Amino acid sequence: MPNFSLADIRKHLEKAQNRIDKAVIQVLRRLGELCVAEARENGGYTDQTGNLRSSIGYVIVVNGRIVENVFSEANKDEGAKGESTGRSYAETLAKNYSGGYVLIVVAGMSYAASVESKSKNVLTSAEKYAGKKLPKMLEQLKKNIDKMK
Repeated sequence: MPNFSLADIRKHLEKAQNRIDKAVIQVLRRLGELCVAEARENGGYTDQTGNLRSSIGYVIVVNGRIVENVFSEANKDEGAKGESTGRSYAETLAKNYSGGYVLIVVAGMSYAASVESKSKNVLTSAEKYAGKKLPKMLEQLKKNIDKMK
């Protein structure tokens, strides 16, 4: 006779899932922060209003629900419109993802693509950085999850 119930098994699995969720979110948060820093620090354009840099931020979506929403003014004196525009744009994109884990990094101003098209870096370097960094981060995450067993 087992000395545990189906409820005990469910509880154990829920705890394991919660630990995995936290670990994945932590990795995505770190990658989001690194991508935003890369984009803001290495943007190859003059941001006259502060709005374009302030529109750069990220959201983390887990199973269709935004669990992190990180935007801030790049400069304390300007860029409030960019911050709210970037946040709104990322939230709109997040609605397209109903399952799994998703990191969305955006430059939310409508003219961001136009700036990029003029060979000015807005998000390109951040995308390349993520492409290099993510496989290493996922490998480390896998090792950490394997240790949980």
